[in-house]
Amino acid sequence: TVLAGQQLSDDVRQQFRESFKTTDASGDQASVSESDREAQFAMFEKQWARINTADAARNLIDRTVLKPAISSIDSQFKDQPLVAAGLRQSLASVYRELGLLDAAAPLQIAAYTTRKEILGEDHPETLRSMNNLGMLYEYQGDLSQAEQYLRGSMEKSRRVLGNDDPITLAAISNLAYMLEDKG
Repeated sequence: TVLAGQQLSDDVRQQFRESFKTTDASGDQASVSESDREAQFAMFEKQWARINTADAARNLIDRTVLKPAISSIDSQFKDQPLVAAGLRQSLASVYRELGLLDAAAPLQIAAYTTRKEILGEDHPETLRSMNNLGMLYEYQGDLSQAEQYLRGSMEKSRRVLGNDDPITLAAISNLAYMLEDKG
C-alpha cells in the first residue's frame, strides 16, 4: 500500500498542477500568474503532506474493490459454497496483507468453516484455511488461538499429506514463526 499511496500522491499532484492549465467558463485560459501558481502549489503540498497516503490508498482499495467483491460473492455464489469459500479465502488473504485484520477475520472464518463442513477436516483446502486462520490469529496477537490452529494444521497435514507436501511445509514454517513470536 505504500507504493499505491505514492502513486496516488503523484497522481493528485499532477492533477493539481494540470488544473492551472484549464479554461474558465468563457473558454479563456485561466489567468493565474506563475508566482501565484507556485504559491498555491506550495500551500497544497503543505496540506497534502498531512495525509497518510498509504492509508488513503488502502481505504480506497477496500471501498472500491474489496467490499464490492464481498457483496458479489454473497449474491452470486449462494449456490456454490466452495467457490464462495475460495473467494473469501483469497479476500481474507488480501485484507491480511493490507493489515486490515478485522475485515479479514470473518472472511477467513467463513472460508474455514465452509470447507470443514463440506470437504471435511482432512481435505487439503480445509487444512490450508486452518493454517491461514492460525496466521490471522497470530497477526492479531492472539498467540494461543494461533498456536491451536497452526499446530492442528501442521499435525493433520503431516498425517494426511506427508512431510514434503507444500501445505505441510507452510504449516511447519508458520508454526515455527509463531512459536518464535511467543518466545
